[in-house]
Amino acid sequence: MAYRWLHKQILMNHFEPGQALVTRALAAELHISTTPVRDALKRLESEGLVWVKPRSGCIVAPITFKLLNDILWVREATSPACARLATIRATDEELEQLGAFAEGRYADASNVELVMSASHRFHSEVARLTQNDYFIRITDQTLEEIDRIFSYCGHDPLSPQPPLDDHLKLVEAMKERDAEKAASIATLHLKHTRSVTLDLVMQSGKL
Repeated sequence: MAYRWLHKQILMNHFEPGQALVTRALAAELHISTTPVRDALKRLESEGLVWVKPRSGCIVAPITFKLLNDILWVREATSPACARLATIRATDEELEQLGAFAEGRYADASNVELVMSASHRFHSEVARLTQNDYFIRITDQTLEEIDRIFSYCGHDPLSPQPPLDDHLKLVEAMKERDAEKAASIATLHLKHTRSVTLDLVMQSGKL
């Protein structure tokens, strides 16, 4: 309970970057003892969402340009590998569902946060199709951080069409069982995503 609640509050920026997290106050708010709160904070620290500062307690991990850049490098390294492996391992039925999933997710997306959320859920599905627990874990963790960054930076209008087009091209390559083509599409998509992401974040003036 404590972990799920804190995790959600941090990702939605209800607890802002750099904000102090006082164990006793959090326990009182949740009407629980301090032990599960401490356990939750340790888990969040291992995920990079919380920093523990000596003699200062816990704070929400700051959002910085370096953090964003580090995450984008990880995404550029892992996303093509996920696409390649998912192409090999996914069933025909799963790939049909992936295409429908992509179109459905983008239906009502009209701003930065919603478009990025739709994109990230698609990439999480691709990672799941790899059947590789490490790919799934690192994909979900990096995408959660990017969601937190965009929740913090704003809600400017953004067209869903470019990422949707890329994702549908990726699904088609996967259906063709062309793993290298799928990886190449994912690479180009991530390069475009890097450019769009950095532009949007810089325009927000928050980093």
